Amino acid sequence: MSQRLRGLPVLLGSALLGLVFFGFVLGATVGKESIYKYLNVFAEVYTLVRGNYVDPVDENSLLDGAYHGMVGGLDPFSGFLGKDEFQAMQKDPIGGPADTGVEVLKGPGGAVVVAVRAGSEADKAGLKTGDQIWAMDGTPSRQLCLAQMRRAQRGTEGSVARLLIYHPRSQKREELKLHRTVAASPAFESRVVEGKIAYLKILDLARSDRDSLKSALASLKQKGATRLLLDIRNCPSGGVDDAVRVAGLFVPPGAVTFVQERGGARVAKASTTQAVWSLPISVLENAGSAGGTEVLSSALRARVKAQLLGETTYGLGSTQDLVPLPSGDGLVLSAAKLVSPDGQSWNKSGLKPDKEIASTAEERAGTEPDLQLQKALDMLKPAPAAAAPKAA
Repeated sequence: MSQRLRGLPVLLGSALLGLVFFGFVLGATVGKESIYKYLNVFAEVYTLVRGNYVDPVDENSLLDGAYHGMVGGLDPFSGFLGKDEFQAMQKDPIGGPADTGVEVLKGPGGAVVVAVRAGSEADKAGLKTGDQIWAMDGTPSRQLCLAQMRRAQRGTEGSVARLLIYHPRSQKREELKLHRTVAASPAFESRVVEGKIAYLKILDLARSDRDSLKSALASLKQKGATRLLLDIRNCPSGGVDDAVRVAGLFVPPGAVTFVQERGGARVAKASTTQAVWSLPISVLENAGSAGGTEVLSSALRARVKAQLLGETTYGLGSTQDLVPLPSGDGLVLSAAKLVSPDGQSWNKSGLKPDKEIASTAEERAGTEPDLQLQKALDMLKPAPAAAAPKAA
């Protein structure tokens, strides 16, 4: 080892010293040797990088990278926020009334488009489900948690979002500048199909108004529907409160989900309204079903024995808190799990269907016929009546 390496500084800055002190505190209850071991490795890597990287390294940037990696490795929903971003998210967690028209979830390489709103700027630009957003306003999406990704799509009406898009089907990438607009398209669609099957597709759970849904369900029953197919595919919008509001149309008053804290304590999120639909329900889901729609799906299966069809959902089965840090920075941190009324958790694993119906990337992007939907409808058709025996 060179004299230069042996003489590396050991003072790591106040932020790192705070981590070391935190490790000492944890060591009293978690096991000192294990904590010290990893803190020593962190300190060694930190000093080696600062002292030997080809270009001078800013201490704050280096520590920020460590914080991002530490929290971002927990799940796609937790992340580290700089001071300005944390303050902005505290003031407005959503990010504004207008958006680019895309719904995203976090995949292995960053943001993945799971839905494109009809008539939006994103739709006009040709974005499809399955496209990847590699960067948002210059920030690589792989560095962002889900809340940051979603907030990056939103802003004031007319503001511009700069996106670096990768299209897996054509293996091409492009830079887009999309003007954010306020959603004007319907939040859901409803019709009677295949004779007597009511079809209700939720496009945006957060904007799905209870009274409008109630009227749509009444109309479907008046048209002779005898069962319902609820389509929540590629709908990651909405939270627990939205799920409770919509679930109340289908389940009797009572728990829709439970919020379970780390210590095991549970708080019920319940519907207090009377159900307006009592006929059989099936739910069509896929990997783009996330958050509020997963709460809705799990409640319908537990409370009214709804049958789940399609593919495993995304697995956003937790709630996130904003946690301030003494430096002014902060965290988005998964703080509680969501548990169905029958005690099932789907966090990270997703809700598995009762009957699997696979789909293709082309179907999800809308470039081929929706065979997954047709197969689900075929399953729900009543069996043909047996032919009467012929007279001898």
